[in-house]
Amino acid sequence: MVSSLLYGLAILIVIIGGILLLFKFARHALKWLVIAFGIVLVASAVFGVNLFNDIRDLQENFPKAQKLLLLKDGNTLLAGFEGKLFSSDDVLSYTSKEQLASFQQYYNVRDLRGIRADYFKVIIFDLSSFEKMDLMIGNLASSEVLTTIRAPDTLAGTVARAIEKENLPDTPETRNFLIKDFKTKGISSNEEMRAFLFVQLFAAALEKDHLFLMNGFKSGGIVVYPETITFKLAKIIPTGVLKGALDKLMNSVNP
Repeated sequence: MVSSLLYGLAILIVIIGGILLLFKFARHALKWLVIAFGIVLVASAVFGVNLFNDIRDLQENFPKAQKLLLLKDGNTLLAGFEGKLFSSDDVLSYTSKEQLASFQQYYNVRDLRGIRADYFKVIIFDLSSFEKMDLMIGNLASSEVLTTIRAPDTLAGTVARAIEKENLPDTPETRNFLIKDFKTKGISSNEEMRAFLFVQLFAAALEKDHLFLMNGFKSGGIVVYPETITFKLAKIIPTGVLKGALDKLMNSVNP
């Protein structure tokens, strides 16, 4: 009888001890759960504020701030130009041979900060971004333009294609006339001619596909620096959602 009572008492003590132990662990677990929730809440708030500020910065400055666009083939920078791109008073400037050589030195060590300097954004296009697009640049197919850009003597190649396409007489006089005409447009070197053709490709690609920039960025063919939080998110946001946001941006730029 006594042993049964002791046995029952022992079981009761074990049960009570277990309950107390569980309560202690539950209290600690609840404390850590509250702490974890607080950390997530603070992190979400910081993330939201950064995202809001970045979107506002893009809305205010992307259309009117100076941007540098570079074209590369593999690891070689071929051409570049700078401008606001989405402003009615925009004046484009071609990257000179000396500037391109300086940018190449920075790019060789992937120092995009050195390239950026005072530009709002640096946007680097791989030549492959245009290869799958069926574009027409005047009377030239985009494939012909890409071949000309890759050529060692792009200026002479462009003159030769112009003579061929326009059925002009292939004479020194004709070539000199075309070269002088290009000079009036600020084109007197291979780098400037590549930049001129790059501008035409870029404009034609945007006209054909308003999501050209974003699709190229998502696929890795186009690099935007600095890649702020909005661009990081853009890599995982569905294209359909981005299209709506870009349409609103374009409407605000061109009311």
